Amino acid sequence: MKKKLLLPGLLLVIVAFVLLDIVTAGDSHITVVEDNATLVSENGKLKKENKQLKSENNKLASLNDKLSTDLTKVMSAAKSTFAIKKPKVNEVLPKIIVTIEEDIELELGWCTPDIAYGLLEEKLGKAPTQEEYKRTLLDLLSKNMLFHPGEPDPYVKGKKVTKSEISRLTN
Repeated sequence: MKKKLLLPGLLLVIVAFVLLDIVTAGDSHITVVEDNATLVSENGKLKKENKQLKSENNKLASLNDKLSTDLTKVMSAAKSTFAIKKPKVNEVLPKIIVTIEEDIELELGWCTPDIAYGLLEEKLGKAPTQEEYKRTLLDLLSKNMLFHPGEPDPYVKGKKVTKSEISRLTN
């Protein structure tokens, strides 16, 4: 009798496990479906926001193009109305010489012809012409700021530079 009951009992246990597995799988399936529905909803919202942002971006790009065109027109009109002329070197050089004098005053109060050349080149942004260099040296000489370096210490004022030396240096 035990053997007869064993087979149906075993089948009943197997059926119970299968039913239990189906119920558990159904619960996890419901959770996955709910998560999927939430994600689909959020995806729809993001697609809508993305579409709005693309539209705004296109509007801004259009406005930017219009502004660029308007700016070009205004700049063109301004150039033709107000001809911007570069100052001539003869107009700029006196201002540069003043800044060189100020720099020299802040340092030692005097300089050598070589230092004057370096400062002039730095302020002009290019190598000075002989005329510019000569004019600068003469101005520094008139302000009592142009000397040779001292011996043996080059940081000590030496002999004053003469006009004939300036002529030799600039020819």
